[in-house]
Amino acid sequence: HLIRGESPHAAGNDGRSVLIIAVISQNRPMVEALLEHNANVFQSDRIGNTALHYAVEGGNQRIVSLLIEGAAPVDAPNSQGLTPLMMAARANQPVAVRLLVDAGADRERLDYTGRSALMWAEQHRAQGVVELLRAAGAQ
Repeated sequence: HLIRGESPHAAGNDGRSVLIIAVISQNRPMVEALLEHNANVFQSDRIGNTALHYAVEGGNQRIVSLLIEGAAPVDAPNSQGLTPLMMAARANQPVAVRLLVDAGADRERLDYTGRSALMWAEQHRAQGVVELLRAAGAQ
């Protein structure tokens, strides 16, 4: 679509942008092309998830890194107040957690139910993530 001159910001009825769709399908070359064409990394779908929310759940280290390098908002909350760090912790994705922590993600932020990334990791028995977050100063 980019070749035909279509906008990298286009979104479907569910609010999912082309970038979000590329991230969900883990199509790294498309993610790279979209970022090169200034795709909006701040754009979210109808439930408030950005491309970075989906990337951390998918666990593809390179895509997470590309989005962070592309200035994706590391602390953007979705409609439930979940940030990418909380979603990575909940999904037991230690590499994504490390990348987000290194990018300055807020380790103490709470979702709308009062849970932090550490609480999500503990609830889902993601011991490696729990240890990583504690080592990074999360309480």
